[in-house]
Amino acid sequence: MNAPYHDHPERIEAAIRHLNRRIAEIRTEEGYTQAMLSEKLGVPLRALQHWEADQALSLRSLLRLAFTLNRPLEDFFQTPKDPSIKTGRPRKKPGKKHLSPISR
Repeated sequence: MNAPYHDHPERIEAAIRHLNRRIAEIRTEEGYTQAMLSEKLGVPLRALQHWEADQALSLRSLLRLAFTLNRPLEDFFQTPKDPSIKTGRPRKKPGKKHLSPISR
């Protein structure tokens, strides 16, 4: 008999990371930026960023994504195809200064 999930929290976290990565992959495959998809979903951009950044999301949110992207729910539970797709916010490149419009 399989051990219950509460005995293996790392399995839950790994499943969430895979789901987050798949959301980003599917969004990219469908040709959406985060901003475009968040607008189409009618959710704040920050919410979509959280869904792609190792944050758990509700079943309701996952269903909204699947219906909006016209993808079967099982697509989101496949193993990520591209390990180079990172979840979360891109890191700033060292040495580049990001000036605000006011300081220019």
